[in-house]
Amino acid sequence: MKEAILSIKDGEGNADQKVKVKLDDENIIIEKLPNRQFAITSTSIDSPRSTTSGSSIPRQATASLSSTESSQTGSQKQSTKGSNSLSSMPADDSRSGERVVTIKRQPGGGLGISVKGGAEHGIPVLISRVFPGQAADQTHLLHPGDAILAVNNKKVEHMMHDDVVGELRSCGPQVALTVCTFDGASHVLRPAASASTATPSETSQHPDQPLPQTNNVNSTESTASSKGQDAHAGSVTTAQLDESTQLDNSMIPSMEKETKIPLLFARIEIYHPGTDKRRQNCFEVIGQNKASTGVILCENSDQANDWVSAISAAINKATMKKMEQINEQKQPHITYMGWVSERYAMPASSVQTWYSRFIALRGGKLYVFERPPERDAEWQECGRVYKMHESLCRVHVPPRQLLDQREHCFSVQYSTSPPVYCSLQSKADLLRWEESVQKATHSAVYAAQSQSYECSFEDKPCTFVVHFNSGFKLVEVATQVVLWAYKFSQLKASSDDGHSLITFSFHNRESDLIDKQSFHCQRAYPLLFCVHAFLAAKLSLVDPTFLEKINAQNAATDVTSAMVNGSGPRDSS
Repeated sequence: MKEAILSIKDGEGNADQKVKVKLDDENIIIEKLPNRQFAITSTSIDSPRSTTSGSSIPRQATASLSSTESSQTGSQKQSTKGSNSLSSMPADDSRSGERVVTIKRQPGGGLGISVKGGAEHGIPVLISRVFPGQAADQTHLLHPGDAILAVNNKKVEHMMHDDVVGELRSCGPQVALTVCTFDGASHVLRPAASASTATPSETSQHPDQPLPQTNNVNSTESTASSKGQDAHAGSVTTAQLDESTQLDNSMIPSMEKETKIPLLFARIEIYHPGTDKRRQNCFEVIGQNKASTGVILCENSDQANDWVSAISAAINKATMKKMEQINEQKQPHITYMGWVSERYAMPASSVQTWYSRFIALRGGKLYVFERPPERDAEWQECGRVYKMHESLCRVHVPPRQLLDQREHCFSVQYSTSPPVYCSLQSKADLLRWEESVQKATHSAVYAAQSQSYECSFEDKPCTFVVHFNSGFKLVEVATQVVLWAYKFSQLKASSDDGHSLITFSFHNRESDLIDKQSFHCQRAYPLLFCVHAFLAAKLSLVDPTFLEKINAQNAATDVTSAMVNGSGPRDSS
């Protein structure tokens, strides 16, 4: 069982809620953590030291948000509990009045503001207090309820609370804050509930007005005026801190505590849907029934890559287990299957969309489906089927051979059709598919043993034959005379004119010269791909490392380019 505490993102890409993500052999499970762990907190940013005495509490939890705190004097305190609480603001709260405010720190002083909120609560960081007479107050342009969108042009609207605080504390003697009025701020900044009998008109402080500074604060006990004064975080007592973390679950949207996605026939997505734009440190798992985990946010790229690799391996394991069960009952056997992303193999400048495809290798053929096949008839009715012994698989080396920004791509070329250009979610997935396609091609060659193609030589009907044991030969149809024959080891190069003319260069062992044999074939590319498949299968028996060598050297580049571009004579060894 693999598990970690991660975040789940909302529709606007903000971190919405902490979740526990668990992965086992059959499911990925998203468990919502209790809401009490997400109290909105307030942090003072270099606020005036004159307001505190005694030890400082760096962050003040302020989750109870219904009405003002009651008056407290001496050692007597009244117990208060918020009648209403808030876990996070809706993602669609309107924001207006964007402006840039420059603050200059006073000598030996700070910015003079307190902030609360952050992406972990589904809201931007908000200014909760502006200290009178301090640097921020002197601008006359900052008020409680303003959302901080950028610090010195660095966007922070979707950052966590602590990250924004770090930016504010390290911004230097002068900082330019991009802010705007956040219409939902009154719910977040509303003080805690009071047990006193004061009316709202007597106890409420309008959130858009600067809150006054508290003076004469005792080191062991804070005094909060019933007129709505907000005590500095350093003077908050333990009782106040405990009470302020109380949450009222009645205002939290109802949601399932746990989401379970079966791994069988599931797929993982690390890109924004349909694009080549990668999500930053995020992934999403989508089940066969299209149920989704939501967009899961990791702390960094290493953690994201680790989870993507683990989930991809678990999905592959579940799929292979199902494949073995199917193969016990049905023929021909499936050798590999799973999800890929596909786009048309056009130039990178073209606007392209990626689509999810389910690909299966079965009985020497490659099948491309919209979804996993469930019935035998779906295999028979599949509209995109490619014979593996007449196909060419190529792994695309970044960045030169990629069509866009997606990594881990391979293509399967068949006849005159555009290549099946696919992208995988991880390097491990790409290696599994590459190996599986090559093995399926070799199996198809071993099963076929020989292939024949109609052609013509000097206007005479002929048959070109490639045989796994004997090699190549050209036979005249009328007389059955063998015009020429060569072994696989004698083939040195091949070329075509982009249409029907094919030329093979063979080493003549008797004369030690190169024999060039040309003929016409209307199915030139299937013939060339077949020769390549037979040659690769033959050499792999002699040299087990042949496949690695041929991939490293991109031996198939020229043949694939010929298929895509269709221009000029080409040679390939």
